Amino acid sequence: GLGEILKSRWNGGGVKSMQLGVCPACGGKGMGAVAHCNRCAGEGRSHVKRHVRVQVPAGVEAGNVLRVQGMGDAGRYGGEAGDLLIKFHVHPGDNLVREGQDLRSELCLSVYDALLGGAVSVQTARGEMLLDVPAGTQHGD
Repeated sequence: GLGEILKSRWNGGGVKSMQLGVCPACGGKGMGAVAHCNRCAGEGRSHVKRHVRVQVPAGVEAGNVLRVQGMGDAGRYGGEAGDLLIKFHVHPGDNLVREGQDLRSELCLSVYDALLGGAVSVQTARGEMLLDVPAGTQHGD
């Protein structure tokens, strides 16, 4: 069907009027009334939890939105899935300070490590790493 019906009625003066209207059985969808399943309530989709792995670009700031195409809600009646929109909230780290696109942290070195050099453990955005300190490192280097 087309989801439309033709309504006709007689006016008081013996004139018949005809009007095109929305079918009350299908609500204009053009499909006959079908018993809805309990799982999707007749929408042809249901809620499912799933994990999505995304690559977060470097330099993301608070309020940035990342669009992942086709990973949003499923479309109604078998329609195409929408896009997943991820809004970022950036929380400051314990030891990291953001300066533009860079992350900076301060490290206290002993005089011996600064003069002789060596490897020291530092905390980064990706976890703890070893940093090579060149011999003769000065304050602020």
